[in-house]
Amino acid sequence: MTITTDGRLALNADAGDVMRSVGARFIQLLWDPDARKFALRPVAKGDEHAYRLTPARAHKRGMYLSATAFLRHIGWDFSTRRTMAVEWNEKRKMLEVHLPASRGTGT
Repeated sequence: MTITTDGRLALNADAGDVMRSVGARFIQLLWDPDARKFALRPVAKGDEHAYRLTPARAHKRGMYLSATAFLRHIGWDFSTRRTMAVEWNEKRKMLEVHLPASRGTGT
């Protein structure tokens, strides 16, 4: 997954495939400041706490969402584009992202 300088979360092809396989059209973003990680929990229907997943253009398997408000909430530094690994948590049915120590301080 890549976090862009304009606040988008761009899921690569494999992560996009996982989201499609569980029928995700929206994502809830969950923040755990103690563990320095956040999660993308797929949900089928949107609500005031959900972010819409947008498929990548023209036959590409990735997806993206605009998460500027969430990233500001966790104290993310937007100055550079950053790519990091995601891991599917089968038990909780969500993608998890562990943040490096220098990013996302939380509130």
